[in-house]
Amino acid sequence: ITPISTYLSIAMPASILVLRWAPHPLDRFMRVKDVPLTEMPRCVDILEYSSESADIVIGLETDFLSIDLQTSSTVRLQKASPEDIRLGAPKKSVSFEKRMILCYEHAGVVVPSGESKPITWRNPLTFAGKLGNDYLVTGSNSVVYVINGTTSKTVHVFETKREKIKSLQLLSCRGSRLFLLAEEMKNGVKYSIVSRDGGGGPNSEAAEAPAVAASQQQSDAALPMVRMAAIQFALLAADLLISLFADSLRHVAVNLVSVYLLQYVLLSANTVILFVRFTHTYPFRAGVIGVMVAEFRPHLFAIAAYHLSLLAARAFGV
Repeated sequence: ITPISTYLSIAMPASILVLRWAPHPLDRFMRVKDVPLTEMPRCVDILEYSSESADIVIGLETDFLSIDLQTSSTVRLQKASPEDIRLGAPKKSVSFEKRMILCYEHAGVVVPSGESKPITWRNPLTFAGKLGNDYLVTGSNSVVYVINGTTSKTVHVFETKREKIKSLQLLSCRGSRLFLLAEEMKNGVKYSIVSRDGGGGPNSEAAEAPAVAASQQQSDAALPMVRMAAIQFALLAADLLISLFADSLRHVAVNLVSVYLLQYVLLSANTVILFVRFTHTYPFRAGVIGVMVAEFRPHLFAIAAYHLSLLAARAFGV
């Protein structure tokens, strides 16, 4: 997931298939490129610079490749040499505003290097990720480092008690919040604990921002549905009032026909709103409309029968 788009990378036997999420009305992953490879990748990351420019960074046996998804030009970010063997296997690439950090098993390499020295960690690296916009988080089974992506300086170290916590795994980095899975042994029984940095970490004042934004997003998405439901109830009330008091206009045929037409317009609008609400369901967005039609066929027939019955009854009444 980049700040601009959401990508899906699939490792095929001889290539990597890259897909990008297309928003409404398509609401599906669309194919971007099929990148051929001669060896199985160890890690894959997408770096998107704009809506029309993106690179795929692939970690191979000893180094990283950067491939432009538009032009297919390939750049070897860290050349393989005898000195690189001490870096270990590639684990992940993490990009920042003006540089990238290539995370290997035993050290991290800054690209472009300039005067930056490799970033070393005490234990072999098992996970790495981006925390917020400015920090790199790396770790092993017993220690987690939070590193400033611009200065390469360690700003926080989370170390476990080895006699209590047996291993650590990175679950996700959400905004400025770090989620870890810790495995603890008690009386020979293994427990899994989900931990998070709730304060004191970088940008701790903004730790609640992602959750607030997600909640606001869900609320904004539900608001149109509530409005459509209110409109449907209003149309239903108008339809019932017309049915109850239309007989009082029976002595004026022109007024009666106008009221009946208005009633049918209200019923049609209610039906249209129902189908509009169907377009917001996950099966419709996934393109399985046939499954929805088969599932709701009796209800669709009932709606059609009601429309025809109303027309026939009103025509007979006039």
